Amino acid sequence: MFRYLKMYLLGITTILFSLSVSAHPHIFVDGYYSVIVNSTSVEEIEAFWLVDELTSTSIIMGYDLDFDGQITGQEKEELIVAFDSFKEQEYFLKIEKDGQRLLPYHVLIADLQVRNEQLWLRLEIILPDRINLQSSTLSLAFGDDTMYTAVTPDQAGLIQLSGKDAESCTLTTRLSEEITIDSWSALRCY
Repeated sequence: MFRYLKMYLLGITTILFSLSVSAHPHIFVDGYYSVIVNSTSVEEIEAFWLVDELTSTSIIMGYDLDFDGQITGQEKEELIVAFDSFKEQEYFLKIEKDGQRLLPYHVLIADLQVRNEQLWLRLEIILPDRINLQSSTLSLAFGDDTMYTAVTPDQAGLIQLSGKDAESCTLTTRLSEEITIDSWSALRCY
């Protein structure tokens, strides 16, 4: 019985992830980047997602096999594999150095949890090269070109800074001209 229920819910979840709808988003995510500035350059950043309640509930129902409201152990491993399907969309990461598109060297789903009944993810992002923030501007945004997933900035802002040299940095935000991106934040340190 549980096996069939799991297969049914897994099928629903798979459909949610794989639908290609261009009219409007079906998954809503609050997201932000975390940049630790302990020197004038960075080569690794993190991104955090909080998935909307409706989508989170559907996904949790499909993967929470022991019905404890949490995703742990094998459940977590399987769900991370499912979220890896967003690799094709580059995890909706938009990264630029001095206005030029920059593709991450590596992206890893480092953590996945249920927080207040919503899915929360932490992505570790390794940049292809170390970026000197005194001589270059790092710009970050989220955007889904398929318009299936809407990732909007967290209430605290799109980029959250920490580290001993964070006070030497300036963040500027601009609305995006691209329909699939809410806004860009640019980081520069002096």
